[in-house]
Amino acid sequence: MKLKTLLSAFAVMVACMGLQAQNDTLIGFDFSDSTNAGFTANYGLPGNLSYDVRAEDSLGTTRPLSYTNGAANFAATATGWDGGADNKFWSVKFKADGYTNIRVSGKLSSGGNKPGPKNWKIQARKSGGAWVDITGGTITIANDWTTGVVTDLALPASFDLPGTTSLYIRWIMTSNESVTGPAVLADGICKIDDILITGTSSVGIEDNLFSFSTKVYPNPASDFIMIESPVSAGVAVLMDSRGAEAAAVSIGGNQVRMDLGSLEPGIYVLVIRAENESQVLYKKVVVL
Repeated sequence: MKLKTLLSAFAVMVACMGLQAQNDTLIGFDFSDSTNAGFTANYGLPGNLSYDVRAEDSLGTTRPLSYTNGAANFAATATGWDGGADNKFWSVKFKADGYTNIRVSGKLSSGGNKPGPKNWKIQARKSGGAWVDITGGTITIANDWTTGVVTDLALPASFDLPGTTSLYIRWIMTSNESVTGPAVLADGICKIDDILITGTSSVGIEDNLFSFSTKVYPNPASDFIMIESPVSAGVAVLMDSRGAEAAAVSIGGNQVRMDLGSLEPGIYVLVIRAENESQVLYKKVVVL
């Protein structure tokens, strides 16, 4: 079937079903790699993979992080939250050029014997702008991974299509109360895990077809993945969590195999670029 016919059929599907472009991962942290001393993103758009998560205050002073037990594997962990109401927070920076419908998910937890702050809210801002509260972002946390969870909280529409301007998300303390009642102490622990920020691409129908119809399987995988696309693609590059190239294949037809046998287990980003370089697709690949 020719590309124009595919595009026409896909356009009808969009009109009849109200289909929207699938949200892409802009940046994500699952802290599965405890050797990642910089606490940089595990997955997301290539330009965002060098960005880190921070425990800081309103003056930009950061505090050291460590790995402790997380929701699944590990979590980024910090102390020094004492006296931090409306001042100390977790923060993430990212880019979202060409994206709308930006949403944030994440989990906060407290230490057990060293309780951290109980009350928080989630805010967003553009570089140089003021912090804005995110609707539904007022949370309390506990010594578990279920209480302080938020899922797909939508940023205000004013954050859509930000261009090359950097965006920031923060979880900020709103009181000095610890999860056990008294004021949080200097050794009080707070953890953050499973941060995921997504957005909907503003590209046209042809790019939507590229995203909707390109398949990567099996995933997770151990030995190889297969890449299929009805749209002519030029190259597929697999990048590790540091943004370095781990594997690459040329795509001359509709299907190609990428061998993974020599790779370390972990989360990778597969970048599939169309032959005319007008379309780029990013997919997370888990190597076992």
